Amino acid sequence: EISNPHQDGHFREDIEGDDPDITKIRINIDDALAEGRYTQAQVEKAIKLMGGKNTREYKIFYECEFQDGDAKTQLFYGAMPIMLDTTPPLRDFDKLFAGIDFAYNGSDDFRVSIGGENKDGFTLLTTEKHNGQGNIIGQIDTIVTKIVAKLRLLRVRAIAMDIGGNGSALLEAFSHVELGELEVYPVNFASKPTEQRVEAGLWQAKNAQNKRAEIHLDMVDYGAKGQLFVVADQFRDLEKQMLATEYTMPLGKYALVAKNKIVEKVGHSPDELDSVALAVHAKNLYDISVPTISTYLDPIL
Repeated sequence: EISNPHQDGHFREDIEGDDPDITKIRINIDDALAEGRYTQAQVEKAIKLMGGKNTREYKIFYECEFQDGDAKTQLFYGAMPIMLDTTPPLRDFDKLFAGIDFAYNGSDDFRVSIGGENKDGFTLLTTEKHNGQGNIIGQIDTIVTKIVAKLRLLRVRAIAMDIGGNGSALLEAFSHVELGELEVYPVNFASKPTEQRVEAGLWQAKNAQNKRAEIHLDMVDYGAKGQLFVVADQFRDLEKQMLATEYTMPLGKYALVAKNKIVEKVGHSPDELDSVALAVHAKNLYDISVPTISTYLDPIL
């Protein structure tokens, strides 16, 4: 695995543990200098950080390969979901959450994903496609009314929605419907990661360049722990989009490749993936106190 052992959320925990399947290569300071792995200045800095103890014989270095900041790497490597042959009944879940990815342009479809949380993790149950017959903006009020009615019927706790670009029309549409107890979180993919989560030290937010990276890292976190599940009829399309999603590390932060690069690989916009990531993110936002849609609607109302 190519990663940074000093960064939470990578393989730091494995290095610090005693897993027999993890191979550690230990070399001392003199070998590191001789092989050009460390400079004398770096060694002196490390010794200073260790309290000034120059234990050359027992100093340990872990050999790792560090990723080039411009290199592209598959985001979901080692974090793909587990496919379920049958759809679990709703009673198996403690809470339900949803995500909406709005149209890439004014005539596209958009997706609504619904997932459930329980002790095993997060399960994608369904992703629905909504079509405005070539004019989705003109149909947005009708579509949102139907969506909200279904979410309330299912007792979905919260939904996160993409409000970038044409997604801003969702804000006005949601101002026209009765939400009841449904929490709604507007998400702008280009904005900064969630401040409360950064301050809490959560690696998905702390190591993300923007909100788009943060919400996808939420999925990575579940997948890497073996806690992300997808029902069979939803799996294949989502799998293709996940495998096509790459990232770079400018300034040491995760940055996802542009959507058009994913379109080149799968033939269409990764709407299913975005809506699922938003559903997972809705669950994470529901667990903390963050502004809901009312904050955004106040200027409109």
